[in-house]
Amino acid sequence: MGLSGHGIPDPEIVDNFIEHTDQLSNYSKASAKYLKAIYEKKLGPLPETIDSEKSRPDSNAANFAATAQSLFCHIWEKFILDALRKAKSITGVDIKNVCLSGGVELNCPGNAFVQSKHPELIFFIDPSCNDEGLSMGAAFASLDACKKILRQPKKIDLKLQFFANKG
Repeated sequence: MGLSGHGIPDPEIVDNFIEHTDQLSNYSKASAKYLKAIYEKKLGPLPETIDSEKSRPDSNAANFAATAQSLFCHIWEKFILDALRKAKSITGVDIKNVCLSGGVELNCPGNAFVQSKHPELIFFIDPSCNDEGLSMGAAFASLDACKKILRQPKKIDLKLQFFANKG
């Protein structure tokens, strides 16, 4: 969301959405519909495509992008906290060390927002956001399963992935 840094979020839109997120089961789908409706109400129909060479973003577009980023931050916080609550209900463990992987997890404003509101959580954001992240996750899960079978202490050296292609 490179454009969002050039705009100002609309607090009325953000506050209104946050007020109703507890009633939603799928807040990411709802946020997309909500944003589309708000955008079209304020600025007209969403363009099919944007030709960056021919069109310059105006302040409305920048403000809309900033509003979308702000909504994302709140949705991201809710998603992470919901996942941690679910993990605790399954395992009984109050998780404080959180490892995230994937493209969405590289959203710096979203991660900074969650970290600032929940300093008790320690995040590791895996930079493997493409298909290699899938294989890294599978490797970590397999290693964890093997260690459980062999009753070995858990220690995964995450530095290894950064040196895998060194020749």
